[in-house]
Formats: sequence, C-alpha cells, structure tokens
Amino acid sequence: MINIEDKLDRLTHVERLDDIKTLLTPRELDEVPFVSRLQRIDFLAPLDAHEKTRLLLIASLRHLRRVLMFAETNNRTDVVAMLSIANWEDLRSANPDPLIPNFWICTNVARDLARFRLKPGASGDARQTSDWLRSADLLESHEVLEAVEVARDPDLRRVYVAERPSPAVEPFVMR
Repeated sequence: MINIEDKLDRLTHVERLDDIKTLLTPRELDEVPFVSRLQRIDFLAPLDAHEKTRLLLIASLRHLRRVLMFAETNNRTDVVAMLSIANWEDLRSANPDPLIPNFWICTNVARDLARFRLKPGASGDARQTSDWLRSADLLESHEVLEAVEVARDPDLRRVYVAERPSPAVEPFVMR
C-alpha cells in the first residue's frame, strides 16, 4: 500500500519539479507551486485544510533540500531558494482550501533582490507556519520569515520558510 508521504513525493515528478536543472534555469524571480492543481491532492480529501497544508509544507521542504543540494553540488552560488506561502485567506474561508507552498527561486540577486528584506516571522500566519514545522520537528532546521515591509494587499503577503542556516538567505534577514 502506498502511503501519503510516497504520494506527496510523487508530486515532484507529476509537477516536473524533479528536473531541478530546469527549475534553476536563470530567469527572473519566480514562485513555482508545489502543486498546480488541487485535484492532484485528492488523496488528501479526508483531511482538513490545515492538515493538508501541513503535509504539503513538509513534503515541499523535503524537495527544497534536494534543490539546495543540487545548487550546492553544481556550485550555483547565484541561487537563493526557499519556500513561500501565500493566499492565507483560502485557509480562513468558509470552505477552506489548503495553502500550496511555492518554491521561491532567485537566480539574479543584484537584479531581483536589491530592496528585498526579511525579518523573523511574528504574525499569526508565521506562528501557524512555525506550529506546522514544530509538529514535524523541523523548526530547529528551518526559519520562518516575513517581509520587512508588510504588503497591504492580502494577495501579496507571504510567509517564507528557509533552511537554517542559509548563507544565501541570511544577507536579506534584518535581525
């Protein structure tokens, strides 16, 4: 019998995220969703939206580790990669949908991140993300971050999750 973790790991193939070389092709800053269609996670149907989000976050972090290892192995010092989580209103709606983590990828720091600054996450959404990481014993190896300048538009708000330590992300974190 195939378990949920195996099915989540298979999503990286279905979504073509396992082609890491292409995923890290130099381009403008990009957010690549872990899942592009909710029907691809129908096997999570018995679970509530919070638990689905937690499982998707954990699976995304497993793949983020692969992405970062590829970048390191191939001396891709131009890569800044972490997860971003947006659309928090989806989780709070009357008929909630899970949040889909995105692979937040930058391959041109000078062009794309000149004014980008993060801070340790403190909002309710960041605390929820920390709770999900803590439940999987991932909070010590990952950091939850938010933009220093809070976006007024809810669609632009993000919670970020980066590996700890992350020399590529650290220059953008204001402590």
